[in-house]
Amino acid sequence: MRTTLSILLLSVCMAAAAQYEKNDIIITPMAGASIAWMAPNATSSGDEYSAKAGLVAGVEAEYMLSRNIGLSAGLAYSQMGRKKTERKYDYTEKIDYLNIPLMVNYHVCKGLVVKAGIQPCVRLNAKWGGMELISKTPVTSPDPYYITTPANPNDQALFAYEDIPFNKYTNTMVVALPMGLSYEYHGFVIDARYVLSLGNTFKNTVAYDYIEEGSRHMRFYVVNSNAKNRNVQITLGYRFKL
Repeated sequence: MRTTLSILLLSVCMAAAAQYEKNDIIITPMAGASIAWMAPNATSSGDEYSAKAGLVAGVEAEYMLSRNIGLSAGLAYSQMGRKKTERKYDYTEKIDYLNIPLMVNYHVCKGLVVKAGIQPCVRLNAKWGGMELISKTPVTSPDPYYITTPANPNDQALFAYEDIPFNKYTNTMVVALPMGLSYEYHGFVIDARYVLSLGNTFKNTVAYDYIEEGSRHMRFYVVNSNAKNRNVQITLGYRFKL
């Protein structure tokens, strides 16, 4: 078994074309998809949330300390959050971050890299949206945050909230631990990472609350102030030396 794995690893390394030297500087623009959730996934009121898909895109620069060790820093836009779907409810929390991954990269062999580091995450925007079955008759409202769909055959109405801001309930910055690996083939790079947040997504003062925006009073269901972001992301990039 060990021999088989060794042969497989050797084959993977031989297929790659890239080999970097000490003092090389490598730039990698990348884009891809992510699956984000929070842990714990239940609020203080017992509501459970699930993962949501999002986009991630950015660029990284790596400096080679030796043929095997490199240090990298980057900037990446990442869509995170979570969602909850039940019989009468459908809510999504959308939190966008600017991530700054600072990584140590170990080049196992040509093309194959194992990496880990630390990542400050700056919250750019936080919005909440949902849909709730609340009435047996159609509901109308002049409020732009409310959208009402036509009554269904059972004469029930859906009350929708779209893009309600809740920045003030979230922390401006959290620190996370990114870890993963990548494989390069003729300049193209597939990168897979798991990002573990160390800080709370929401402020400690948050409790089951209502969002008040002028005359708008909207129920805010997301609350568990000790929830932390989790994220798995896969990106495709292209590496080139300066």
